[in-house]
Amino acid sequence: MKFSHSIFVLAVLLLSANISAYACSCVRNPNWTLKDELNSVSLAAKGKVISVTDYTDPEFPWPQKLFRLVIKTKYKSPVNTPDTVSIVTGRDGADCGYAFKIGKEYIVYATNWEPKGTIKKATKAISPSMFYTSICALTKETNRKELAKLNRLAH
Repeated sequence: MKFSHSIFVLAVLLLSANISAYACSCVRNPNWTLKDELNSVSLAAKGKVISVTDYTDPEFPWPQKLFRLVIKTKYKSPVNTPDTVSIVTGRDGADCGYAFKIGKEYIVYATNWEPKGTIKKATKAISPSMFYTSICALTKETNRKELAKLNRLAH
């Protein structure tokens, strides 16, 4: 009986260690500024989330969410970025996913998302409109203070 209890405790500890290894961890310089963020992303925009779907890339081990964002203001973007883009993020905070809500406006800071494998071939024409963000970026709900800072830095 004690042996089986020990095996059970050991199994729980191993599973716990494995789960925590995949938890989100955002490590950033404490002096990181909005200017640093703008320099590190390919898209900085204000927009409204209009839809969400599940997204899976066969070469990426975890399922993601894909949000559609109608851009109202572009502060930084690649050339020819359309007014509606796809934002890929994790499914929840444990995998660094940003919890967008349909119908809300956000200031999104994101990098280009490059689909892998067969999806890349199938979506090559639209991949310039796919971006990735997470809770580690400065993405947030729209607010006047952030917009004022963005307007000063981006224009």
